[in-house]
This record gives sequence, structure tokens and C-alpha cells, in this order.
Amino acid sequence: MSEGNMYGSFYFQACSLAYIILLAFVFFSRRKLNTIENKVYSILIILNLFGVTVDIVSIYYAFFNETSPMLIILAKVYLMYLIAYMIVVTLYFMIIVFAGSASTEKKNYLYKKYNKSFFLVAIIFSIIIAIIPLYFNTADGRLYSYGPGALTTYAVCAMFIVLWIIVAIIKRKEIPRNKFFPMISVTATGTIAAVVQFFVPELLVVSAAEVLCIFILYLTVFLVENPDIRMIEEIKEARNEAERANTSKTEFLSNMSHEIRTPLNAILGFSQGLLEENLKGEAKEDAEDIVNASDSLLSIVNEILDISKIESNKLEIEEGEYSFDKIYRYLVTMTQGRLGNKQLDFIHNCADNIPAVLYGDSVRIKQIAVNLLTNSVKYTQTGFVKLNIDCEIIDSEKCKIIISVEDSGIGIKKEDLEKLFSKYERFDSEKNINVEGTGLGLALTKTLVELMNGTINVDSKYGEGSKFVVTFEQKIVKLEKQAENEAVTTNTNLGFIGNKQKILIVDDNTVNLKVAKRILEPYNLEIEFSGSGKDFIKKYTSGEHYDLVMLDDMMPELSGVETLKYLKEHTDYNIPTIALTANALAGMREQYFKDGFDDYLSKPIDKLLLEEILNKHLKSNGTPNEVIQQEQPEPIVEGNLEEIEVL
Repeated sequence: MSEGNMYGSFYFQACSLAYIILLAFVFFSRRKLNTIENKVYSILIILNLFGVTVDIVSIYYAFFNETSPMLIILAKVYLMYLIAYMIVVTLYFMIIVFAGSASTEKKNYLYKKYNKSFFLVAIIFSIIIAIIPLYFNTADGRLYSYGPGALTTYAVCAMFIVLWIIVAIIKRKEIPRNKFFPMISVTATGTIAAVVQFFVPELLVVSAAEVLCIFILYLTVFLVENPDIRMIEEIKEARNEAERANTSKTEFLSNMSHEIRTPLNAILGFSQGLLEENLKGEAKEDAEDIVNASDSLLSIVNEILDISKIESNKLEIEEGEYSFDKIYRYLVTMTQGRLGNKQLDFIHNCADNIPAVLYGDSVRIKQIAVNLLTNSVKYTQTGFVKLNIDCEIIDSEKCKIIISVEDSGIGIKKEDLEKLFSKYERFDSEKNINVEGTGLGLALTKTLVELMNGTINVDSKYGEGSKFVVTFEQKIVKLEKQAENEAVTTNTNLGFIGNKQKILIVDDNTVNLKVAKRILEPYNLEIEFSGSGKDFIKKYTSGEHYDLVMLDDMMPELSGVETLKYLKEHTDYNIPTIALTANALAGMREQYFKDGFDDYLSKPIDKLLLEEILNKHLKSNGTPNEVIQQEQPEPIVEGNLEEIEVL
């Protein structure tokens, strides 16, 4: 080999070695996170150091001993290094393409998955190169290897480059933006170097091209991703993982709500129906116990769902007109039922000056009072539980409602008062080991009161009892009460009396249909049933008309949402339709309204809420509402019923 060519090649490779040593020093001296990308890049730097070193040693041997067999060994080692380098780069690209901005767990999984496969490929090709012939040329001042071994290596490297190009084209939309340019640059650099080396083998450009690729990756990816910026990405990734976990939690709560509420609907419906049949003796007590136990279970489910709404910032106050007298009667009836066999005096009083009609969230007000009363009954074994409701008229438009719940129960220690409204907190667990509950009630109560811009205060003496006072303002819609309305409400438990209006219940669960029939029978309505969305569509398109439809959502084949969507798109459907569902998650009520439903009723069916809906969509005492008075035209079907499955 000529001295000029030797010095030129040696100088060229020495510069490459100096650059890669400098880059290695900078990279390994910096603080780094333990990520898959950093691991792969570390391997690339070490491999590049090794490859350039082998190149320099080969030049040295060629200059001093052109016939040394060590040249063939070094040439084969260098070709094995080339394949290893291409495999590691391919591994890095695969992780970028198929993991993208996914979680660390997925990247680790892909790294382990591809690492094993590529390691096996590297061993196979290394054995092939070690076996097949290879020649080393130093004649005419040129230094390069040739023969079957070199050609095999070039073919393998070309195969990997083609793989890079194909993947980059097919998966271009899935590659993160900050990784796309480096990937294309490395692919282009490697392609040019491979072509030049193949046609002009005496030009030793491969090692230099590899060093350039390493620098491109460092400058465009790993230098930009310093620990601080990378930490921001880790925070984003943690947020994404938290969102995925929250989505999984939401799906679980949705399934839990549906699976628990559906049988609860049957248990409560049938047991309440039995109580209305004037059972006597132990049978009546058993039915009451079933109702009370079911109410307790339903309260726990509702508390968990409401806490979920709080955590996702979806718990909202939904205001409307209501009568506080109805809330008071419900609280009295509910508390008397919760007392069970306890020998407690239940004292209750409601001020006479509460306006006839208020504007606010009656459901949440009821929930606040129920939580406080349930808590008092739960922790009071002897003595009394007292409910007192006062009202202060502020002006003609506003009033202040004051709800106080007092008991002679176990009381609360001073050191526990600060933790009283924390989630999942239970006090005196040893003393109250038999007391049921999740510890969510008071935490939820405080949140609801604050959402209503109210206040909640507690005064308690350990061993003597507690007193909770909730205060909030409400808008006045109507001040004076009408005596005749009071008389009607006093003489009957029904807040709605129909006049044979026709109602259709659509549910795939036959038990739920029986429960709905049992609950709706006292209201003087004509009740029909349908077991699926398709059956309901057939009934309607065949000319059947209804004054109200209660439609379950979670049904096979066609959900309630899909059924309603089909009817509204293909017919002149205008019947008031209620979403009757066990799905009571945060935001579902609003979602059902967006999907075209006119109202929402969750299972188990609450009679008071049911009566509100009946009064809203059907006029009581047999007078149809304005919508029902309109003559319903014959439905015009624009779609084929057999094609519904495509929805």
C-alpha cells in the first residue's frame, strides 16, 4: 500500500475516531434519564467507537505487513460490526415508529421484543460472514475487502436500508415530528455511503458516514432532549398514562354501575311493590329490610360515582323549579325507614314560611340532607335524631334555607374534626366496627354545599352527640302556598295521576320490564313493552303510537341511542323519549340529551323522579300535554329496517 494513501486513510479515520470519542465523552458525562432511546443510542456510540478503531488497526497492518492473515480477520470483524450497527439502528427506528409517543411500558415491551429477534439475526449473519470467503486488497495503494463475504454484507445492509425506507413511507403519519427528520437524514446518509462504498470500494466512507449519522441523531434528538425538556415529556407521558388510567376507571365504573344497578332495580322495585300490598308480620319486616339494604347499597354506588364526578370536575349543579315540601316529606319517610329496629326518637320540623316554589337543585339538596341524616342514624344507637328546616326571607327574590341535623350519638373527637370531611376517613374504627359505609358521605356533602355557594358547620362533643348545620340561598319563584294543592298531596302518595296515556317501555331485560310495570301500574296508564330496539322500530313504523317512550340504552344489536337516531333520521318521530338506563356516570345525563333524548331516568327507578318526568311530559289528571295533543302523522320510513345493523 502506498504511503500517501495510507496516511490519507489513517488521517481520515483518525478524525472520525476523535469526533466519536468527543461525542461519547459529552453524551456519557451528561445526566440522563434511563430511557430506551438513551440505551440504544449508547450502544450505537460504543459500536461506532469499535468500528472506527478496527478501521484504523486495519490500515496500520496493511501498511506494515500487507500479507498478514490478521487483515482478513480484521476485515471480517469489521463486516460483522457493520451488520450489528445496521441492526441497532433498525431497532431504534422500529421503537420510534411503532411506539411513537406511547407509554414507557410499551417502549420497553417493543425493545425486548425486537432486541431478541435482531440479536438472533446478528448471530446468524455473523456466522455466515465468518464462514464464507473474504479477500483483502492492498495492491495499487488501495485498501478494501472484496469477495462473497463483502457482497453478503453489502446485501444485508442494503436490505436494512430498504426496510427503513419502506417503514418511513408506510408509517410516516405515526412517526413523532421530532424524530421524522433524523430518521430520514440517517437513512439518506447510510444509503449514499453504501452506494459509494459498493462502486468505489477503495474510498473508506462507511465509518465516517456512521459517525455523521451518530452526530445527526445527537444534534436533532438527544441534544434537544436535555434532562429538563425530557422531564417535561415525562410529565406529559405521565399525564397521558393518568388519562388512560382515568379512562379505564371510567369504563370500569360504567360497567359496575350498570351491573349493580340493574339487579338493584329489580330488588327495589319488587320489594317496594310487596310493601304496597299491605304485607303483615315478618313478611312486611323482611320486605322493609330488603328495601333498606338495597337503599344502602344504592347510596354507596351513588357516592362512588359522585366522587368520580368530583375527581373529573364533572359534578355540576342543575337548577330548576321545585317544592321544598316534597323534599321534606321524602326526608321524613326515608329516615323513618332507616331507623329500622333502633329505639330512636325521630324529631322533625319544617318552617311554615318556606316559599311554595323555589329555584335550585332539588336533587342535590335532597342528597345533602340524606347524607347527614343517614350519618346520624348510623352513629346513634340510643336517644334521638332531629331534623330541623328553617327559612329566612332575604327579599322578594331570595331566601336562605337552613338545614340542621342533630343527634345524641357517639360524637366526634376534637382532633378528628379537621379530617371529618376527608374522603374514605372513618373514626373510632374499633368502636364502630359494625358500622357500614365508605367514608364518602360527608366529603361529598361538603363538596355539594360548596358548589351551591353554601356553608356547612359542625358542633360535636365526643360521647354526647353532633349537630350539622347547612346554609345556602335559593331563588324564590312563588311565595304563597295553595291550600288545595297541599290537600291533594296529603291525601295520596302519588304525585301524578294519568288518564290511560299510552307508554312504551323498551328493555331487553324481562325482569326490568316487570319492575317497570309494577312501578307504573298505580299511575293509571296503559303500558306496553318491547324487548329490543328493532322491535320498537317495527312497532312504530307499523302505525303504533305512544304518548311516552322509556328506552333502555344498553341493549344488544341496537342500543337505545342507535334506535333513537335511526327513528329520527328515517321517520318523523316526535314522541317524548326518556333514557331509562343503569348508566349513571358523570356526564351521561348531558350526553343522552345531546343524543336526542328528552329526559333521563337512572335505574333503580326513583318514584319521585319518575313522577317529575311524568308530570313534565304528560299532564296529570288525564289531560295530555301540548305535544301529545297534536295529531301524530303516519310515520314515513326512508330506510330499510333490515339494514339497521350497519348503525
